[in-house]
Amino acid sequence: FFVVLFFILIVIINPITFLLFLLGGIYEHLFVMSDEEIVEVTNQAVLTKDLSLCNKVPEFKNFNEHPQEGCRYRVILAIGDPKLCKNHTTLSYCVDAIATQKSDLSICNELKDYPYNPPLKEESVNKCYLKVIVENHRFSECNKLVLNESCYHSFADYKKDITICLNINDKDKREWCLRNTATNSTDVSMC
Repeated sequence: FFVVLFFILIVIINPITFLLFLLGGIYEHLFVMSDEEIVEVTNQAVLTKDLSLCNKVPEFKNFNEHPQEGCRYRVILAIGDPKLCKNHTTLSYCVDAIATQKSDLSICNELKDYPYNPPLKEESVNKCYLKVIVENHRFSECNKLVLNESCYHSFADYKKDITICLNINDKDKREWCLRNTATNSTDVSMC
């Protein structure tokens, strides 16, 4: 009874509100993809390595969700071509991921071809090198990096081996690496 009364009051008191409510529900039902549909289309795009399928995914879902961008990113990673990252909003993250996935430092050099201001460009390339070296456990290549202290520190922490810190020339950074690695290790003999 109350539902019927409420329905009648809405239709009689404010027919425009009712009409907008009704149209909104129809629009959402007909034109807005569900989360399951977004996942299904994205998975199909990744499986077939077809970037054009991502155009079927909505550009925005909520204020901070961008399913179309996520779809494109996953397909680009599946294809493995860093040149496709050029049109991706998180360019360096995209190139880093492909370089790391392929364990190929030369892919990081792709970042040199994009329109950054020079200091940021060099920093992006070095961060990419660091990510590839660290995530692929290529310890011996730390010396190739401009920022090799970060590389040695990351490996020392990962391996729980303070002797790796001894490769760091800067005394303060070496001490910080030694202290941090010892603190993060469960081996009390390091202390």
